[in-house]
Amino acid sequence: MNDLLTIEFGLALLALFAVAVFRWGFRHLPGEGWQIALAVPARTPGIDGTTWPAVNITFYGVISSVSYSIALLTYVFLAAAVGQPLLPALIFVASLLAVGIPASKLVAKWVEGLPGHTIGGAVFAVLVAVMPAMWLVQGVTTIFGG
Repeated sequence: MNDLLTIEFGLALLALFAVAVFRWGFRHLPGEGWQIALAVPARTPGIDGTTWPAVNITFYGVISSVSYSIALLTYVFLAAAVGQPLLPALIFVASLLAVGIPASKLVAKWVEGLPGHTIGGAVFAVLVAVMPAMWLVQGVTTIFGG
């Protein structure tokens, strides 16, 4: 019972952190100065030497990637808490990421005609891939033991 309280306490702390991030984000991120988190230079300066072609990374993208990372770590943490071995949990996560990451870009290109990414496309692809990923984990653990 003590382990369960520790797990619940950890999840409650994560939830409070998420509330704080959302509160800050809803208040500040819509403002004009908060759209771009950072710009990574794509190549050397342009012809006039004053402009740098760059890839813009938005706060939305940063917050999304951090939240996905926390969600994956929470899954691995909870799987370990119920006695799931680490390797099958990581294989499951890796197989879903292998589907979701390319799908976010492909669906944006096919459906929306945009060169970026779409979260909806990734979510749909991952939902479709959950059962095959579970079968993959079952097959791998059956072959290699576990």
